[in-house]
Amino acid sequence: MAAAAIAVVNAPHSATLQALAATDFFNDEANVNSVWNGLFNEAFHVVHPGTLGNSYLLAPEGKAADGKRALRADILILKLAYAGTPPVFSGIIPVLSFEGKSGVSTDKYEQIGSQLHDWYTNSGYDKKGYRVFAVGARGSDCWFFYHDATSSDIRNLNLTGGGGAPRKLATGNKHETYNVAVHYTTILQTLQWFAANPGARL
Repeated sequence: MAAAAIAVVNAPHSATLQALAATDFFNDEANVNSVWNGLFNEAFHVVHPGTLGNSYLLAPEGKAADGKRALRADILILKLAYAGTPPVFSGIIPVLSFEGKSGVSTDKYEQIGSQLHDWYTNSGYDKKGYRVFAVGARGSDCWFFYHDATSSDIRNLNLTGGGGAPRKLATGNKHETYNVAVHYTTILQTLQWFAANPGARL
């Protein structure tokens, strides 16, 4: 059963995504990424007090500045950090990486998670202790992950709904598959939680 619609400005409407999911729209990786670009723009539109500007940058083909290989995330979300009063720009913090696949891709969520983890470990962010959220999508299906800067592998997340923090799973526990057209509200609320809690410890 589809979740109740919520008001959005930058993202496609949930009913629109349900209509698109009934076609071959999500069989094109570019279309998959475009949907998530809208969702990310909706959730990560957070004005930093005193700057009158968005706190976040959405980087297509995002690569860490000190990455050791030319590995790129389809979308990398970065937070602009400020310090002092009035606020003065003080640096950039990685918050979320995204990898999208077409609906006809044969990659399973384990392979997508492995690709996201390869990006993270080769970005240099793990050595700096950054905790980074991650989303992998294949067609309209998606999975949520977490780099905790201490584990040797990427951690799986299950969403809790209601705008709460997702739950980090122990190794081997069941990883839920979500669908952007069906679980729209839960997904958007989780992205908004990520935006409000960058680098949170789960």
